[in-house]
Amino acid sequence: MKLLKIDLTRQVAGTQTIDKKLLQEWLGGRGLGAYLYSQNVCRPDDPQNPLFIVAGAVTGTSLPSSSRSAIVTSSPLTGFYTASNFGGFFGAYLRSQGIMALEITGSSEKPVYLTIEDGKVEFRNASGIWGRNTKEVQEKLATDKTYSVGCIGIGGENLVRFACVKFDTRAAGRTGTGWHWGLKKLKAIVVKKSTVAPSIHDAQKLSDLVRLLTKLRLEKEKKGNIVNYSTPPYTDISSEMNTYPASNYRRNHLSEEELGVIGSDAFQKREVKKGACWSCPLACERFVNSTYRNQTVRGPEYESIWALGGSCDNFDLDAIIEASYLCDDFGLDTISTGATIAWYKEAVEKGLIDDEPVTGSRELELIELIAKRTDVGEVLAEGSVRASLKFPGTDKLLVHAKGLELPAWDPRGAWGSILHYATCSTGGDHCKGLPLWIELGDEMTADTIAGKAALTIQKQNQSAFRDSTGLCMFADDFLGDDSCVRAIESVFDVKLSSDSPQIIGEKIIQTEHEINKQLELTRQDDTVPIRILDYPMEIGGKETAIGKENFEKMREEYYKLREWEK
Repeated sequence: MKLLKIDLTRQVAGTQTIDKKLLQEWLGGRGLGAYLYSQNVCRPDDPQNPLFIVAGAVTGTSLPSSSRSAIVTSSPLTGFYTASNFGGFFGAYLRSQGIMALEITGSSEKPVYLTIEDGKVEFRNASGIWGRNTKEVQEKLATDKTYSVGCIGIGGENLVRFACVKFDTRAAGRTGTGWHWGLKKLKAIVVKKSTVAPSIHDAQKLSDLVRLLTKLRLEKEKKGNIVNYSTPPYTDISSEMNTYPASNYRRNHLSEEELGVIGSDAFQKREVKKGACWSCPLACERFVNSTYRNQTVRGPEYESIWALGGSCDNFDLDAIIEASYLCDDFGLDTISTGATIAWYKEAVEKGLIDDEPVTGSRELELIELIAKRTDVGEVLAEGSVRASLKFPGTDKLLVHAKGLELPAWDPRGAWGSILHYATCSTGGDHCKGLPLWIELGDEMTADTIAGKAALTIQKQNQSAFRDSTGLCMFADDFLGDDSCVRAIESVFDVKLSSDSPQIIGEKIIQTEHEINKQLELTRQDDTVPIRILDYPMEIGGKETAIGKENFEKMREEYYKLREWEK
């Protein structure tokens, strides 16, 4: 497997063979990315700061849902480590050329885009597409389905701190990966699919596993699932569980009337077709009718419906679909965009900021102002934490961890999840080991601290391992750690055990922690704001809040189990 090293300053590229031992120890994706980045940790704005795009260990194989890759670097939003996971076809097409990872350093004097074909890189003038948004760029550069395009919109060009990179229709969304591309004057990377399949250690073992997983998936589907793996139904589920943080985390559920407008039934009436990533039978992507555009557009996921809808008290599904479309096209992370607007909306309501009320139409206007960094968008493009410094008294309305706005899963009724957000390597990220589902199960009391540190560590380790395999988290129902281990063994010449997910995951987490320490992480950064610690919510018929003392006890136990300094 090759590491393709790209120097944008000198506009040269070369390959380096990745040591077999590194692949066995770190797999791919987030794990290998963490190792590679740990060799040269830099602040986000350092001209020498490298950015890695790493395919998962089994990405591009025939395994179901084997599409995932990761961008690894430091975040312009938080200042700390980031690993943003994404799907689509980009990683699979890289693997088809024998490329496991890209290392991108330096910056171009003028806008540039790259093409990667047969392992060779060409640097091309991007002046004709600079200033264009993601949909137009991808349509221009992907002339057929044998091409995969990763690109930024004007949000990345204008250095919005939560700008994302769009890979086909998917996004590396959280923590500002698109900001790096804008800083480097890198508009897009086009990867051509090769006819060469990724090297496989044991093809028969892989084939047997594919058949087994196909059988398990079909059995699961017969028993019923979350509407064929789409995410919008989580609106109803989360609200029922009292984990839906509406109104900028001032409520934990929606009314029946609100659910009737943006809930699962309402969304499914708009659904037109499905879409899928590489080798994925689940097809979680949904396309819907847009009344704003009078055409079919990619529908918002649950997180986007929440961030641009319930979090902002926007219960106009048409406006939410349009807001999601704008974020995708401008290249903005929908969670941080919506959460920042929700914070701003509350501040305006309370008279802490002088502006017109943030209605659905104003929300759409704010998204464009953020992407263009004009008017108040210049401030909001910095993210809610930095923006709050401009408006005295608004810091009490913030909902974040390490500067990353929290997602659509309210942890105040599941206290271990508060600990997860606080200690997660990248901040408020629900995709890196959130223990909420286990806490709300039958075998654990949700609003206590007992056993939560150990549970959080277990889930975070497992997530770090899974993020390194290249297998999608949506396949969890029929995968399990055992299948992931067998998948790795079929692709790489390595022998793993049932403990390997925890052992490898722990090593990745510890490496990420060391990276964060080099980026000046302190104990004070491993926390959450007052709205999470001391804002009472009604759970199970009673008002409850974790409080600072309970949180610090959990964190103390977590540090002890991780063997981290205080």
